This record gives sequence, C-alpha cells and structure tokens, in this order.
Amino acid sequence: MVMAVMASARPAEAHARLQSSDPRAGATVHQPPTAITLRFSQPPDVAISSVEVVDTEGRSFTAATPEPAPGEDERVFVPLRPLAAGVHVVNWRTVS
Repeated sequence: MVMAVMASARPAEAHARLQSSDPRAGATVHQPPTAITLRFSQPPDVAISSVEVVDTEGRSFTAATPEPAPGEDERVFVPLRPLAAGVHVVNWRTVS
C-alpha cells in the first residue's frame, strides 16, 4: 500500500507555527500511519486546537481529538482510524 500525506494549515489565531510532522509533509509512506504527530514552535492549547486527516473525497480518518504528545509540550498527537490507500491531507488549526 502506498499513500501520500500532505499537511495544510488553516488561518492561525496566534503565533505557533508548524515545525515538523510525522509523517512529514509531502511524504509517501508504504504503510499507513496509525497516528499523526505535529510539532509546533510553541506549546499549543490542545483544548482549542483541531487536526483532521481527510482523503481526496473528503472522508475523515481522524479517530480522536488532538492530545499532547507524551513528554513533549510542543507536540500534538492524533490517533487515526485505518487509512485507505491514496492521498490524505492533514488540516490543522492551533492556538498557543
């Protein structure tokens, strides 16, 4: 199975910027990820942040709301439902 993951930002409300992601933006992966991790320039407020993973038909594969990654204030962890093969886009909005 091969799929591509793209990251896209919605308009920001504060100054936190996406520094990196796992899988990384634009990556082609051979095994579907079970979660997405996003690292920001500042600790995000996960209570008012959102992350959604969608395919090209707009179907959501996000399994849960964002939560802080264990031991890392600047990272957000998002579990995923099983992904179908194809291109998926990660839409995120965060406030720090």
